[in-house]
Amino acid sequence: MDDSLKELEQLKALHLPESVSQLPLAPGWWLVLAITILSVYFLVKYIGKTVKKNAYRRAAILQLSRIFNAHQHDKDDHKLLNQVNGLLKRVAIQQYPRSHCAPMYDEQWQLFLESAVANKKRLNCDIFKYFSDVYKQQVSLEEEQRAKLLQTSREWLKKLSLIHISE
Repeated sequence: MDDSLKELEQLKALHLPESVSQLPLAPGWWLVLAITILSVYFLVKYIGKTVKKNAYRRAAILQLSRIFNAHQHDKDDHKLLNQVNGLLKRVAIQQYPRSHCAPMYDEQWQLFLESAVANKKRLNCDIFKYFSDVYKQQVSLEEEQRAKLLQTSREWLKKLSLIHISE
C-alpha cells in the first residue's frame, strides 16, 4: 500500500489547456463582416432614398382622402371633381415638366393620365372623363362613380411612372 501512496504523491495536478481565443478573426471573417456592414449601409441608404423620393405620393394620397372626407360633409360634386383634378395636375407637374402638363385639359389631359400609368398594370381611367365636367356649373355624380373616382385616383397616384415626353 505504501507503493501506491507514493505513486499518488508523485502525480502532478491536472493542468487544463488554455482556452481558444475568439480573436483575432481569420481574414475571411473580416471580409464577411466588411461586406455585411457595407450591404446594410447601402440598403438603408437606398430605402431612405426611395422613401424620400415617394413622399409626394404619400402626401397626395393623404390629400385625396381629405378631399373625399370633406365631400362627405358638403356633397358638392363640382368641387370634388375640381379638387381631385387639381391634385392630379399638381402631382403630374411635380413629376413632369410644367410646360408639358400645365396646359393640358379635357381629352388631352385624360389621355395623359392614362398614358402615365401605361407601363404598369392596366388602369381603367374611364372615370377621368368626368374631369371635363369641371367646366360645367352643375355636376352630379352617383355614389358608385365617386367611389370609382377615389379608387382610380389613388391607384393612379401609386402607379404613376415617368414616361418619355417629346417636346
